Amino acid sequence: MISTAHRYGDGGLVIEIEQEFTAARERVFHRWTDADALARWFAPPGYLTVYSESDPRPGGGWRLVFQARSGEHHYCEQGVFREVVPFRRIALTLIQVDGEHTNPQTLVTVELDDVGTPERPRTLMRFTQSGYRSPALRDDNENGWRGCFVILAHDLDHLTDLA
Repeated sequence: MISTAHRYGDGGLVIEIEQEFTAARERVFHRWTDADALARWFAPPGYLTVYSESDPRPGGGWRLVFQARSGEHHYCEQGVFREVVPFRRIALTLIQVDGEHTNPQTLVTVELDDVGTPERPRTLMRFTQSGYRSPALRDDNENGWRGCFVILAHDLDHLTDLA
């Protein structure tokens, strides 16, 4: 299940996406906070993650560097964790840096809720990104997130790990 909404809030244009995963909340949280796990799914379609770091605590930084599969284009996304509530909630800033161009800072909030059973774990992720000033940039980023979340779902369905 995937649902999307757009709205205009105090922080500018907003993306809201809800998606259900067939995985325990702890595993989904791990995918958002572990540098190696982020590298597997966070790159938008057509890109690979070539560097990742994550210090998942309030005030801790995170950074990912992406390369186009063609090898011709690099850019990075980075920010600071604002809130980390283990297995429940993450809030982080996000800035996209592409050469000399830097997009405005946005705020990403991820809330995770159990919607399955211990025998059949499922997690509902409520994703919000606020602070866009341009509908075109918001829409472009929404498409990127949708592609990333397809990869995240595949990662959760096919890879086993401790988290």
